[in-house]
Amino acid sequence: MSGMAELFLLFGLLVLMAMLWGLKRRIQTATETTASALESQRLAIERRVTEVAQTTASALESQRLAIERRVTEVAQTTASALESQRLAIERRVTYVLEELAYVSIASNGQERPKHPDIQPTAATPQSAECQGERPVFVATVFKSGTKLLEHIVAKLTGLGINAPTMSAGSDYESADPITFENGKFFIWHNVPSDRVKARLIVANAQPILLIRNIYDLAVSQYFHFAHDVDAEIGYATHTAGYFAEMSQDEGISLLLSGATSERFNWHGFGYYLRQIQEILQFSKEYPCHVVIYDRLVKDKRREIERLATFLAIEPSDELFGELIDSSSLNSMREARVSLVGTGKHFRKGSPGDHINVLKPWHYHMINQIKLAFAPRLDALCEELGFGDVTARPAEEPRSRPSLPDASDK
Repeated sequence: MSGMAELFLLFGLLVLMAMLWGLKRRIQTATETTASALESQRLAIERRVTEVAQTTASALESQRLAIERRVTEVAQTTASALESQRLAIERRVTYVLEELAYVSIASNGQERPKHPDIQPTAATPQSAECQGERPVFVATVFKSGTKLLEHIVAKLTGLGINAPTMSAGSDYESADPITFENGKFFIWHNVPSDRVKARLIVANAQPILLIRNIYDLAVSQYFHFAHDVDAEIGYATHTAGYFAEMSQDEGISLLLSGATSERFNWHGFGYYLRQIQEILQFSKEYPCHVVIYDRLVKDKRREIERLATFLAIEPSDELFGELIDSSSLNSMREARVSLVGTGKHFRKGSPGDHINVLKPWHYHMINQIKLAFAPRLDALCEELGFGDVTARPAEEPRSRPSLPDASDK
């Protein structure tokens, strides 16, 4: 019996040990599972915290950037508004000053406008300091040698060129396109109307005015349209074909009289005779420097010296030499060819060449147009010593013969 008891006891112990071992395994498995679950939860929580932190940081960065952009926009808007107000005030002040000058001009007729910076004497050179503060204004008659004078003024002064584009239109009596920028001179085909005069007086500008012998001017204007010379620089008139349909003599007559059609819309030559008349009149009222193209071509050094004196500039001999060489017709034509591939814009430029182009009746037409549009031109030229502007062949009478009275018939 004792043996059996011992056997049962041993079996019980074995069963108990197996149960204990199984329990241990279950506890171990449960522990490992719990640890794994806890680790998974920890990692999940850690990822979530990281995601939340990143989302929060991204949101905060987005808000920061949005605030920064908004602050920048507000600053720019404020600066723009302040600049607009400044410009508006500046424009208003300029407008008021121009209105006062305009009223002075209108009330005094042709009397010289009063201005604190203008002395009642003929044009005299200004000091270099004063010259640096005064804008340079260049007005040229269409086809009077604009590119030549533009080149000379730019080289002589070292200033850049401020010229309106063709989009500014052809209202040369308007002062709206006239702007004076630092480091640049303004150049355009302005007529010295009362508004233009007022703008120049308020700005205390130094006007340089270019005119030309009126008969050569007519010839140059004709060839401008007949050859469409500015097509090379993107300003085509598309008139070459139109003028090709008529003789040269007919084309010049058409240019003198003017025309209105879909193919050629032109106000005629009288406008430019009046412009020259008004330029000469303005030169009596305000310190100006008048350049005559014909004299500039014939005696370039002397005319450049006169211009330099007006601007209170003392160019070196080296600059003089460079100016004379670079402003020759061939040099300017070659420069245009290298720039746009053709030099058609520069044709001849020979003073007095009109006698080889114009017919007697063209002179008669110009005489009549002058009487109608610029009746004071001859007298002004004679008074100011610019007789070569209206000089014509000796055989042409200076005044139009009077028509017979009806009672003589």
